[in-house]
Amino acid sequence: MNQATYLGYVAFEMEVKQTQYGKVYLQNSLNVRRTFKGTDGKYGYDYIPFTVYGAAAEQLAKYVKKGDPLILSGWMASSQYPIKAVDPKTGEIREKKIQTMNLNVEKFEFVPARSNTTPQQEDKKSQAPQDLYYAGDNLPHI
Repeated sequence: MNQATYLGYVAFEMEVKQTQYGKVYLQNSLNVRRTFKGTDGKYGYDYIPFTVYGAAAEQLAKYVKKGDPLILSGWMASSQYPIKAVDPKTGEIREKKIQTMNLNVEKFEFVPARSNTTPQQEDKKSQAPQDLYYAGDNLPHI
């Protein structure tokens, strides 16, 4: 079974794109904190690249910005592609294979942001719903 779920922070501003065939998608990375501290005593982060397609991509772009916490679930896909690189020993240009991993998002969930305001002040704010949940094509009504 190939299933992965990550909780992290959005690394870049959201930008919806379109394939040459008209399919809408969004690519970004999620900064996920490691469970252990490094030699410097601080937690490190892994950058998990992800892709979201269709209406889900448009929903994320509408409500999420760089630095926002987010939960993503989906399946990991690997791919290989060749690049030309200089061999450091001989100086010759050789073909080298690059291996990449990407999370193909099937579900996402917004994480409520911390707030220092009272519930009464929070009710007065007009903001995107923080409990929006997406799974498949059953988009919530906003």
